[in-house]
Amino acid sequence: MTKAAASSRSHQVNQRALLFGSRLGHGPEAERRGREVAESKRLAAEERTLIEARSDELVEELHDKIGDLRAVTLQIGHETSASLSMLDDMDQSFGGALQVLRRTNDRLQVLAKEPAGQNLIRMSLFCVALFFFLYFFSPRISVTSLYHGAKSTGSFLGKSHLLPPAVAAPSGRGVNVTN
Repeated sequence: MTKAAASSRSHQVNQRALLFGSRLGHGPEAERRGREVAESKRLAAEERTLIEARSDELVEELHDKIGDLRAVTLQIGHETSASLSMLDDMDQSFGGALQVLRRTNDRLQVLAKEPAGQNLIRMSLFCVALFFFLYFFSPRISVTSLYHGAKSTGSFLGKSHLLPPAVAAPSGRGVNVTN
């Protein structure tokens, strides 16, 4: 019976091979090649599945990055519109300042053409020059020291010209006044 079962089994294989045709041939070598082909197809299907899973992960990452990029571009758009608005405001402010300067220049041109106006301009320039001369060549006295009382005041001559000689320090470096 075992022989009959084996012959019936080989008969079934042969029937199947005859019915469907065998691309790999007949016998045990064909079965081995068939298993190898089936295994390679299974591995290829697993590989395809892994590649599709990785592709899906990459698509999700790309989707997240596109969302982030969209948010950044929206923020850039808001910043750009705010900057343009600020520039328009500055342009209007500078335009107003430019008009004031033009009117002032026109008035000075008219004043300079008059003989009395030339004297006024010379007097103004003299006052400005005198102010700068006094500013750069006078001893440094801060406004706070004048308000709160001079703690230490000196000049480049060594004595204080603002305080009486009895209060001046003997070292010539300044005056120390205590309240």
